[in-house]
Amino acid sequence: MNKMESQDFQHIATTVRPKLMNLCQRFFDRQELAYDAEDAVQETLIRLWQMRVRIGDYQKPEALAMLIAKNVCIDILKLSKEQHETLDETANVITAAVPGLSPSRLYKNRRYRPLKQLIHHTLRCNSFLYRQRI
Repeated sequence: MNKMESQDFQHIATTVRPKLMNLCQRFFDRQELAYDAEDAVQETLIRLWQMRVRIGDYQKPEALAMLIAKNVCIDILKLSKEQHETLDETANVITAAVPGLSPSRLYKNRRYRPLKQLIHHTLRCNSFLYRQRI
């Protein structure tokens, strides 16, 4: 087993990073998910670094990085779908508690902006904590 040295990793990372970004951006083509592409690339590079002890077992580390990136993107998309479902459920609970408030009014009305921001912030924190477990 060949352990990857820091210089080798830097070379691979700078070579493969643009390809990873291109792949991840295709997964997150919707604008509201664009920030996730960069997160996915960073997560991929972290995982590749964590595998540095075994990296010599792979003939093409770049191909391994692409595979890791694909899996990370899928994980993030699954989480995003779960978050949207949670947000919809939260909106339903709020609109049920406030007479005359529909989900569309909740999202459009400036008066409810702090509530929406709190919900989105909570979901982003949950996303970060989930990614720590991946």
